[in-house]
Parts: sequence; C-alpha cells; structure tokens
Amino acid sequence: MDKTMRISFRAKPDQWHDGRQFVTVPTLTRRHCDMHEARIHPRYGAYANSDFFPGVLARIRREHFPDGMVFLDSPPEGVIVSPGFLVTVEFRV
Repeated sequence: MDKTMRISFRAKPDQWHDGRQFVTVPTLTRRHCDMHEARIHPRYGAYANSDFFPGVLARIRREHFPDGMVFLDSPPEGVIVSPGFLVTVEFRV
C-alpha cells in the first residue's frame, strides 16, 4: 500500500514577464490535504491532528516550491498540473 499524502490546490494562472504561465503556491492548510492519507502517513501521521500540522505543511511547501510558484510548462518532478480556467496542482509527499 502506498503511504503517501496527496496535497492539491487550485489557482488562477498568471503571466511571467517572458510570457510563461505560472501559479503561485498558496499557504497550505488542512483543506489542501487528503486527511485520511495524512493520518496514516509514516512520517507526518503523528502530526495530522495536532497544532503542529500547519508548520509541517509550511515546511513541505518550502521544500517542494522554494520560489513559491509553479511554472505550467515545466512543473517540478512529481507535480501534476491539470489545465483549465483554474489550474489544479497536485503532488504527493
């Protein structure tokens, strides 16, 4: 069984100065996570129902998106971008 936690969010794409489209990664909260998967995660499961979980999500955001944005033409490895008016960005930890 795959014990990874799925995190996803939706955002409106914006235009970079060179014409590339990107989305800004929001501050991750519990509503962005699949909480069932978070509770059984081997590393973060103990923090899923605690007050420390927002700090854990902030750390995950810093590690995966250091510049705070995702370019739609070249997302980081493991990040799935679904196009649309609101772009859906999904990744697993």
